[in-house]
Amino acid sequence: MSLSEEQVRSALARVRFPGLARDIVSFGFVEGIRLEDGDVTVRLNVPSGSPAHQERLARDTYEAVKALAGVRDVHVEIAAPQAPRAAAARPPIGLLQAEVAGHRAAQPFAVAHD
Repeated sequence: MSLSEEQVRSALARVRFPGLARDIVSFGFVEGIRLEDGDVTVRLNVPSGSPAHQERLARDTYEAVKALAGVRDVHVEIAAPQAPRAAAARPPIGLLQAEVAGHRAAQPFAVAHD
């Protein structure tokens, strides 16, 4: 019997996204499945850029598909948004940054209340 995309989807329906109660198929995270002579490629598009979530999801996906009869190898591709880069350092609240002759100085300021 030849491996089908439906069998792979059924196996993936048992994979839960870390921290959520539903599976990756019902959430719509499975973007594509490619079958080629026992090699299976699963492409996921997930909302979390967390490396820990991606690693666990890749492992769980691999194990679920690899357990199917007729699977020789599994490749998991995950597309996720990148974590935002750290914002440029901002002055602490209550300090005013001033550039004076190439030197940066922090000067306290007061807020007047009526």
